[in-house]
Amino acid sequence: EYMHAEETKSYAEWAAVPDTIIIPVVFHILTQGGVENISKEQVLNALRILNEDFNSRNPDTLNIPLPFKNVRGNPKIEFRLARIDPQGNCTDGINRIYTPYTYGPGGTGNHFNLQKLFDWDHKRYMNIYVVNWIEIPNDFTAGGVAYITPLSSVANHPEFNDALTIIHEEFWHGLNGYPAFLDGHTLTHEMGHFVGMNHLWGPNDANPNCIDGDQVADTPKQKEPNKFCPAYPHISCSNGINGDMFNNYMDFATCRNMFSQGQSERMRSCLGIHPWRKDQWTEANHIQTGISETFSPL
Repeated sequence: EYMHAEETKSYAEWAAVPDTIIIPVVFHILTQGGVENISKEQVLNALRILNEDFNSRNPDTLNIPLPFKNVRGNPKIEFRLARIDPQGNCTDGINRIYTPYTYGPGGTGNHFNLQKLFDWDHKRYMNIYVVNWIEIPNDFTAGGVAYITPLSSVANHPEFNDALTIIHEEFWHGLNGYPAFLDGHTLTHEMGHFVGMNHLWGPNDANPNCIDGDQVADTPKQKEPNKFCPAYPHISCSNGINGDMFNNYMDFATCRNMFSQGQSERMRSCLGIHPWRKDQWTEANHIQTGISETFSPL
C-alpha cells in the first residue's frame, strides 16, 4: 500500500544535501502599530514549533495512527534567524516594517507584492511576511499562503512570487493568555509548500477530486481537505482501510503531527536542486548571513 523504504530514497539521489539542512530565515513583520506587531517571544515560539516539526521532534507523535507512523519521515531541516542582513549589518532576523501593506494595498493582493517591496535576497534568505490579514481577491479566510517551489531546476519561475505570508493570529498560539485554539502548525504547512510540497488532495483547491494527488507515493490520495480532527480511519477516494492521512502537515486538520518519508525526501531534493533554494544552506551562505556555528546564539 505504501512506498517501500528503498523507493523513498529516489528523491534524495537527485541531489546531494547535508544530513541536516540549515537555512537562514527572516521574519518581516508588516505593521501599523496594531496587534499584528507581534513580539520577539512569539516569533521564537513559532520558530521552535517549526524546527520541531521539520526534525520530527514534536511531542504529539504518540497520537499518530500506527499505519501512518510506519511511514513517518524526518526532513531534517533546521531554520535559523539571520544574524547579518543583506547590507552586512547585524540583525536578530526580525525586520519590523511600518506599512499599510499589512492590510493589503487595495484589491490587488498584498501577498503578490511583498517580495518586490520588502525582500531580502530570496536566494540567500527565506522571507516570511507577518501581516494583519492576507488580501487575496475572492478569498477572505486565508491564514497563510506560500509559493509552491517546483521540484525542478529548469521550471518557469514567476517573478516576485517567492514569498511566504502568514497572519499574526497564527503566532498567538498559547501565548500571552491566549488559549492554544489554533494547532500551531500553519507556518509548518506553508513552509512545506515553500520547499516543494503540494496539498494531499493535489493542486486543485477550488475543485478537489479523487484524481489529483500530491506526487508523493506514500501519502494516500484523498478527496478534499479535512477540517477539525476526524476519527481514524477517515476514508475517501476508496483509499483503503486506513483512509486519509489527515494528521499530515499538508492537510488542514487541527491534529497535524507528521510528514511522510516520501514528503521528506521530496523536500530535501527541492532544496538541493532548485535554483532559488540550493545556495541557501551552503556553508558560504551560513557565514554570509551570520548563522554559522561560529556565531553566538541569539
